[in-house]
Amino acid sequence: MKRPIWVAIGLFMLETREQAMMYLVASAVGSVLVFVGTMVVMPVFFGFPHLRTVVGASLLGAILAAWAGLYWLSIRWMDKHGSWE
Repeated sequence: MKRPIWVAIGLFMLETREQAMMYLVASAVGSVLVFVGTMVVMPVFFGFPHLRTVVGASLLGAILAAWAGLYWLSIRWMDKHGSWE
């Protein structure tokens, strides 16, 4: 069965399930670290107002969380419909 375009994008250059799982975990952990790190670093070093810091941290964390979600959905699709050859 041919992969849908969103699966092809989610698994671009990833050949095995293990590689995809590593990217999934790295994106999920990275989104939390980016959010927490931005909330701590921005006000301390740059003195941004609190609202600007929350918005910036939320956007950066959301981008990585969205990629983690795409990896997860792509992995699920491959497990159900395709093979990891």
